Amino acid sequence: MTKFQLTDKQTKDYVNDGYIIVPGLFTKTEVSKLYSVAIEDEVITKNSYNMTDKEGKNSKLALWFTPGNDIYGLLS
Repeated sequence: MTKFQLTDKQTKDYVNDGYIIVPGLFTKTEVSKLYSVAIEDEVITKNSYNMTDKEGKNSKLALWFTPGNDIYGLLS
């Protein structure tokens, strides 16, 4: 496993924008696992809300204020 480190530009972008996009950070297998957990996890299902965008498409929104000791808490 290689160690990932932010570049100076990524750090500045994060400070300015509050987020960064890192293409290729996760493998397809890792993304598939995260997606499966998001779809199947009972805690997320019980704590998520349907949100409809202006085009009428639905998304589920789940919010936490502190990271837990689960796949998403460890990810963040």
